[in-house]
Amino acid sequence: MKRLFYIAIITFLAVGCHNHTTRNDDQLKTIRLKENIQDTINADKVFRSINYITLVTPDSVLMGYPAKIIKDRNRIFVSDGSKVFVFDKGGKYVMSVSREGRGPSEHQSVRDFSVDGDNVYIIDSTPCLFKYSIDGVFLDKQPLGSFAATVQPIDEDKLVVTSAYQNKEDKFRMFREVTLKETSSYFPVNEAEMKYRQLLNQNNFFVYDGSLLYHERWNNYVYLLKTNGYKIIYHFDFFGRNIPEDFLHAKYSDVVDFSMKLRDKSYCYLLNDYAESDNSILMSISDCGKCRMCLYDKKVGTSIQFNYIILRPGSSAVSVGTIPANFYSEDSMFFTLGEDEDDAKVQICEVRLK
Repeated sequence: MKRLFYIAIITFLAVGCHNHTTRNDDQLKTIRLKENIQDTINADKVFRSINYITLVTPDSVLMGYPAKIIKDRNRIFVSDGSKVFVFDKGGKYVMSVSREGRGPSEHQSVRDFSVDGDNVYIIDSTPCLFKYSIDGVFLDKQPLGSFAATVQPIDEDKLVVTSAYQNKEDKFRMFREVTLKETSSYFPVNEAEMKYRQLLNQNNFFVYDGSLLYHERWNNYVYLLKTNGYKIIYHFDFFGRNIPEDFLHAKYSDVVDFSMKLRDKSYCYLLNDYAESDNSILMSISDCGKCRMCLYDKKVGTSIQFNYIILRPGSSAVSVGTIPANFYSEDSMFFTLGEDEDDAKVQICEVRLK
């Protein structure tokens, strides 16, 4: 396994739509956040439960550092960017679901994956959408025609696939779970976004209360997605310093040009992490170029922003700047705490938001 430092992960969610969609902004709620910065916070102030798990693989199984983790039916599914591995709820290795290679039933990477009941869905770099049974049997494959970033079940029988890079097409494409055939799409990409789009669509989904939410970096809206459209549910006002729309829609020569101009501004905006419960919203934000976590209390309308989190008593505080979003589940979120000396074990932390 690869050597790594502290990396962790918190959850994902939602941005955008248009086209033959049903749009409803009537229930849009603006959440005006106030600055309340604390340098360090204990994990028990954020999470109602914390469970430490050691993922153990046999010597014959080579698993790289986790890129995404999902919990489904008391099993833990882990992708290292090459394959999808399955562990029981205690961290014992069970099997590998997918096959890396160039054969008809093999994928060349795992750009993203999702689990829904009896099936595992994988997007690779070719780009294709693959379907495997929960026991690792190859079932189907569908060429996508253009690069995709993420795949996620939506409603009862559909998958939503998000476009990636500078694809001049709709952001959201719907596919049937049974046949993997595309049925519809919506939300055209604006031309200005084409210059920096490769930085978007990185684990932006989060499932809350049975609904699929979505957000994108730099955009301070949260959307509820349906198979035929969307509804905007939140707009975050970050201390009156949101990125103006005209900045996002201006013309840039390339992603470096966009990033350099953004760096010179004192804007505050959403990053890749978002999680929600009945009581709280937890998200990562960039505040004048500094990464922080922001915890919003839905009941009383207050929030705190913090730079470091102590995951367990007596341990060193971890900078939230080393917590990229890469594994999620509806009822659980996971942090990666690091590898053991022998590289055969990975410590992860399962948490539930208060």
